[in-house]
Amino acid sequence: MDDPFAPHLCGADTWAGKYLRHFWHPVALSKDLTAGRAKPIRVLGEEFTLYRGTTGVAHVVGYACAHRCTKLSVGTIEGDHIRCTYHGWMYDAAGQCIEQPSEPEPFAHKINIGALPTQEYLGLIFCWFGAGTPPPLPKYPGFERDGMLDNSTYVRQCNYYQNLDNHGDSAHVPYTHRLSLHKSMTGRGQNHAMPTVSGEEKPYGIASTASWPDGRTRTIHLLMPNMNYFNVPSDMPGETGWVDHLAWRVPIDDESHYSCTIEQHHISDESRRRYDDEKRRIQEAIARLEIGTRRMLDMILAGEASLDDCADRPDIVTLEDGVAQEGQGRSVVHSAEHLGRSDATLILRRKIHLRELRALAEGRPLKEWTVPETQLVTTGV
Repeated sequence: MDDPFAPHLCGADTWAGKYLRHFWHPVALSKDLTAGRAKPIRVLGEEFTLYRGTTGVAHVVGYACAHRCTKLSVGTIEGDHIRCTYHGWMYDAAGQCIEQPSEPEPFAHKINIGALPTQEYLGLIFCWFGAGTPPPLPKYPGFERDGMLDNSTYVRQCNYYQNLDNHGDSAHVPYTHRLSLHKSMTGRGQNHAMPTVSGEEKPYGIASTASWPDGRTRTIHLLMPNMNYFNVPSDMPGETGWVDHLAWRVPIDDESHYSCTIEQHHISDESRRRYDDEKRRIQEAIARLEIGTRRMLDMILAGEASLDDCADRPDIVTLEDGVAQEGQGRSVVHSAEHLGRSDATLILRRKIHLRELRALAEGRPLKEWTVPETQLVTTGV
């Protein structure tokens, strides 16, 4: 029998899925959705329509028109409404049908395809997937201060928990990132002797600390239920401080997930152009690759290529993490693992997650995770 408290599941009929629906999740980058456009999205195993009205406001409603079940995202946007391209039925931002042009006796008042509470913040579009009135969207004051925000996203073809378990796993760095250490992690204290890893529960989640024999330490922060925070020195020119990273790993379904990341760069105005030029150079180099990132990752996993062939690629870090995580399979069976002391952080996360799932199942209060009021500090190098 399947474990009813398996923490990596996302379906609405699972305890882990019910727990995830107690939180806001980002569904897209704001910059990727222009006014008057729509796109289909799949989140937590469910399908929806994301669109931005001509007014500039983002909305999420049901996936298909209730008439003949045509994908609604191929329709047209009129103000803050979306019209089906098949027979013209129109829906407002609450999912309520408001027009049925082909019906001599419209019954639009009986049709509602549903909608999700939606807000934009820090360059991301967030949605609430739970029942009832949502709580306030958590705010991260440290990312509202002066600095340049940059957002990115990617999709990985494996369960989101495999990405979560990667955070706080300092033991993987010298092996998984052996090819990229010399150019992307030099001087960050991660390319020497193996560390001792420990985890400590905090009001926001877990502080994961790696300690090396020479006295150096590094702490990253895992925010419940599916976030991570850390800061590092920048490889980009013109930085005046460390770069702060805040990322969500959100299930598409039980076998794939996407990441939405916020980076805050402490950069002077006069250096912004150099930063933009360097970022554009990297993006163009990736675009010029004869074999794209996704195809190369598939080839490596199929044994048709090797990571050793990719050391000079600009996407090497993405390939390294992708090979490690997708190499576990679409959804790793946790009971088949043999965990050790270096897995202290992921063991703690799973214990905390199980505790909360049992509380949810038994109707007991859940822990109210806080949001740090100030920027967290990644100690050490």
